[in-house]
Amino acid sequence: MARLTSVRPYLFKDPRFCYTLSAWTPHLAVGTVYLCVFREPQRTVNSIMRVVRQERYLRDLSLSVEAACRYWEAAYRSVLHQRSAIGGEWLFMHYDEILEGRAVRILEDRLDASADRDMLRADLKRSAMLGEVTQSAQRLYQELVELAKSKYPLP
Repeated sequence: MARLTSVRPYLFKDPRFCYTLSAWTPHLAVGTVYLCVFREPQRTVNSIMRVVRQERYLRDLSLSVEAACRYWEAAYRSVLHQRSAIGGEWLFMHYDEILEGRAVRILEDRLDASADRDMLRADLKRSAMLGEVTQSAQRLYQELVELAKSKYPLP
């Protein structure tokens, strides 16, 4: 961790940070900005279920839609817990706002850096908004949306 954070600037993306970020914080620079990218729980659940169906290494995994929804909720509740424990500056941004480029300017301004806009491709948005999720997941999603709105306006 110390070796990876010694080269600056740095950007790390790893969904495991939902649970492991606190182990990294002693190695992060003062003033590190934490970015939480989220999307609707239905889309995440559909994506998880598609991966479980398609990937050979997961063929023996038995995962229900309900369990995938609980995973989504647990991951983002953990993010909110780590935000409270770690402190610092956190930006919450909806996946679509980044993919469609609307939030990129905000990131560029805040980080004083230029983004590689070639990575913003519409074909990366592959999961549908099908299915139902729990009320608690929907409430958590709304909480994330409100956190995003507190830093920048969503349409």
